[in-house]
Amino acid sequence: WAADQRIEFVFLPPYSPNLNLIERLWKFMRKKAISSIYYDTYSKFKDGIIDFLNDTKSYKSELRRLLTLNFRSVGGASVYAQTT
Repeated sequence: WAADQRIEFVFLPPYSPNLNLIERLWKFMRKKAISSIYYDTYSKFKDGIIDFLNDTKSYKSELRRLLTLNFRSVGGASVYAQTT
């Protein structure tokens, strides 16, 4: 089925957070909404996370650079995910 859908399987190491876009977003969110702000209650913490996620448009240029489908491997080669 995958071959008919033009899906190519690529081996990824068992733990490779730099290749997982949600891990990149999580790291960015921690930097902007968690690590730099003190929340004295769980409710305020939760609201801070929700506010960050609702306001991602204000980080558009930073997220566009961060969440790219251009990956660098250890050997220095670039791998591009092709979307059509």
